[in-house]
Order: sequence, then C-alpha cells, then structure tokens
Amino acid sequence: MPEAMEDMTNLYDSEQLQIRQICARVMEGKSASPQNARKVAEELAERLYDAGFKANVQMLVARHRATGEMYFVPEVEIMDRVEHEGEHDYDRHRHEVQTNILGATQPDTGYSAPVAMPGNGALWTPKGSR
Repeated sequence: MPEAMEDMTNLYDSEQLQIRQICARVMEGKSASPQNARKVAEELAERLYDAGFKANVQMLVARHRATGEMYFVPEVEIMDRVEHEGEHDYDRHRHEVQTNILGATQPDTGYSAPVAMPGNGALWTPKGSR
C-alpha cells in the first residue's frame, strides 16, 4: 500500500474545500448503521476518485449527545492524486490561503476556526493530520 500524502499541506485549499463538499454530498441523508458503513465508505471513495483523489475512507459511527441520533463521521486519508499535476504551485497555494477560501481564519483575529462538515455538524479531520 502506498504511503499517504504527508499532510494536508500537499493539497491546495480549493482541493480541501472540494473534498469537504464531496463528503457532505455523499453523507447527506445517509442512515448511520454499521451495516451501511462499508457501502457509504465505498461510495465516498468512488466520488473522491472521480474528483481526482485516491483515498482510503473509513466510517466512524457517532451518537449525537443531545438527540441520541447516530451519524457517520468519515475519516478520509488522501493517498495520492489520480493524475499528478507536476510540481506544487506555491503561488497558487499562497493565493488560496491569503484569500481564505476555506474560511479557516476568523476575521479580525487571524485565528483558525474549526471547520464543520455540513449536514451533521461533525468536524471533518483528515486522517493523520490530528
């Protein structure tokens, strides 16, 4: 098995945003059951592949504290791109960070804000970046 990309710094902010949006679309309306977890993980891996990313996906099942409702939390490990773009474009990366396309920096503070995955409020955290 190939080693995972070292960390999320190898992905552009726009790619991270794209991955989050794909996760949200796939997760929307899915019932969280252990029987359904593998099917949802496979679907998410396929959608990520279609978008150009080779990924290992695992589904964690969590329970909402207030409602007791169960939901999936995807753990996504980006292994590689389907097609390599060539060398990392640091100008593109700098532009995407400076324009804050992820909404990761709170205005007037400069501090990073947690990124919630739409649909279930769970934090989307790439595997290995904790």
